[in-house]
Amino acid sequence: MSLNVLPLTRLLLFACIAMLVAGARPAAAGSTTAIILTSGDAARAAHVKKAARAWLEARGVRVVDGGLPAKEAAKLADCLAADPARCANAVALTGAGRLWLFRIEPARREQATDVNIVLSVFAANGQALAADERYCGRCRPETLTAQVEKVLDVVSQAALARTSARTVIRIRTEPSGALITIDGERVGTAAPEVEYSVNPGEHKITASLADHQLTIRRVNLSDGEEKALVLRLEASAEDASTVPPTTRGRQRSIWPYIVGGVGVGTAALGITLLVLHDPGERDDAERYRKRDVAVPGAILTTCGAVAIGVAAYLFVRSASGEDARVAPMASVSGREVTLGVQGRF
Repeated sequence: MSLNVLPLTRLLLFACIAMLVAGARPAAAGSTTAIILTSGDAARAAHVKKAARAWLEARGVRVVDGGLPAKEAAKLADCLAADPARCANAVALTGAGRLWLFRIEPARREQATDVNIVLSVFAANGQALAADERYCGRCRPETLTAQVEKVLDVVSQAALARTSARTVIRIRTEPSGALITIDGERVGTAAPEVEYSVNPGEHKITASLADHQLTIRRVNLSDGEEKALVLRLEASAEDASTVPPTTRGRQRSIWPYIVGGVGVGTAALGITLLVLHDPGERDDAERYRKRDVAVPGAILTTCGAVAIGVAAYLFVRSASGEDARVAPMASVSGREVTLGVQGRF
């Protein structure tokens, strides 16, 4: 039995060529679903939408209507043409991966049939990715189809290049070794640097390190941006003592001796006056005269004893490194003199 291999060879050859052609077709801005909207020249809108659908579906993109009635679709198209940022939420609600907006505008040249085809493509979150326009002179249906395909090819490539760019943040900390989280997710330790790919937009970055305060920073990144960030961590408050306890004790150690010296001197004077007072004196006049010596002696002795007690307390406080924040005080009012100690005990 003979086998004619020529037809089979031709079939395999055609299949290979078809695969190469399909692989050479650019992806439609990296999306699997799309919505097509038109505004402007209503007479050509249906033809533009048909040509765009055929181009997208040939590249594996499923064209959907997004659940939009005709009137709502027209309103969204007009809104995007006027102020894309204001309509971002509406684009997101359609649920499509990409939104393709064709604006068919009069070219205002010699021929009334001349038009400009302006194409804008938006991401699923409403962000504008790319835009371009083509002039269609004497715009017959076949010419219009060719221009639609050209502008689709240019805008699709531009959008794909933009969405393929990596958005990267590189983080260093001073000192190094801090744990880094981005939007609540641990991404690594900055030793000395951590690199992480993120989506465009605002992100919350935190850095934590033992014996240091938690550092929080918010950054906003655009598509394809690479940002280097240095976070400086402050030491915790309990580790930032400026004066050691032993130093504070030495600075205030003079007060126990001053107060103690005054106390000893005052008590000695008071005791001396008490000794000079002789309660056995028989002469009433003499006993009354010495009474003036006994009263100050008792007062001075008591004040001296109190001062010695305060001095002992200050000495113990300074030895333990605590700050008593006290100081002796004196006041004179008429014929009265007041001695004491003021501060925090």
